[in-house]
Amino acid sequence: MEFYDIDKKLQVYRLKKKIWGWISAISFLMFIISLGLDYVLWIVISAFMLVISIAMSTNNGAKCSKIDSDIFNQYLLPNLEASFRDFQYNSQDGIDQAIIEKLKFIDAGNKIATHDLMEGYYRDVSFVESGVLCQYEHEDSKGNIIADTKFTGRVIILGISMFSDDAVAELISHNTHTRIGVYSLRKVTLNSEAEKYYDVYVSKEGLSLPLRFLHHMAIMAKTFPDYDINVRIEKDRMYISIRGIERKAYSLESLETINKENLDILLKKDSYFITNTISSILD
Repeated sequence: MEFYDIDKKLQVYRLKKKIWGWISAISFLMFIISLGLDYVLWIVISAFMLVISIAMSTNNGAKCSKIDSDIFNQYLLPNLEASFRDFQYNSQDGIDQAIIEKLKFIDAGNKIATHDLMEGYYRDVSFVESGVLCQYEHEDSKGNIIADTKFTGRVIILGISMFSDDAVAELISHNTHTRIGVYSLRKVTLNSEAEKYYDVYVSKEGLSLPLRFLHHMAIMAKTFPDYDINVRIEKDRMYISIRGIERKAYSLESLETINKENLDILLKKDSYFITNTISSILD
């Protein structure tokens, strides 16, 4: 792909979308003020500008989405299919809501949305990943529906075996305040670097975790300090929640410039949570 021309187009569409968004906000404010003052002419003008600005912002947003989709399908997807066996992507599907509710370090609220499901195998270990949005919806005193966001990020499930029985372990970030049910496990000290960033809980005494895995968890916390990362380990499954990361993996929204170098960095960064976690256990 020729990224230079694509990037120039994308930057123009992004700028136009932002400008028309501001015009839309100003037009809406003018419309409200004009209604209060009963200025008929200004009501008409601001309403017209509001409709036009929303349409233009939406149109440029759609052009940005089209370019994002083309880059994903023509560059990112082939690279993902080459890196992961049996890789599949479905933007409309997501991890089952019952799994989100099971992870007690996630405040699931009363409304869960999952999307952008990705699944495949890395080094013969299965993985599933999707974006997750958890909200608590309620009515205010005026009857308006208010949606408070409780969790926004991603959840990853790795089909990897660490325990030979039904033992359970959890690594809970020091930044996490939601710990429903975690205290049914025992908090332990493992004398590892990971405990600078996580509290470690196990279901029984003497349960150990691989030192290389704990080292990887510490590196992950240091590398991504803005993310709230939690892990639940069961007999043949590992659940990883990443709060604060973009819900859609391999999203171009975070890239200021579209070129091969930045796209390759994005591929490596967003694959890190799968590839490095699996390698820390297998190696």
